[in-house]
Amino acid sequence: MLVWAVRLVMFIASIITGWFVARDTASLDVIEMVVSLLLIIVFLAVGAFWPYLVARFADRHALRRSCTPSGTGDVAP
Repeated sequence: MLVWAVRLVMFIASIITGWFVARDTASLDVIEMVVSLLLIIVFLAVGAFWPYLVARFADRHALRRSCTPSGTGDVAP
């Protein structure tokens, strides 16, 4: 199961690296590894702060719904 997660991250990293770096570059593997490490850091940060992010966006959505004239979130004509 962990192998699949690593393969998925490396696959995404290879796509992102392919957008910015030529395939015949000598340091392609190093750049791909850096991109994959950055992706892992981003995934871990999102996972670590997931409850905070959900609460923050839920509060923002509730505030936006309460600011409308009808209170239902619909835009008044």
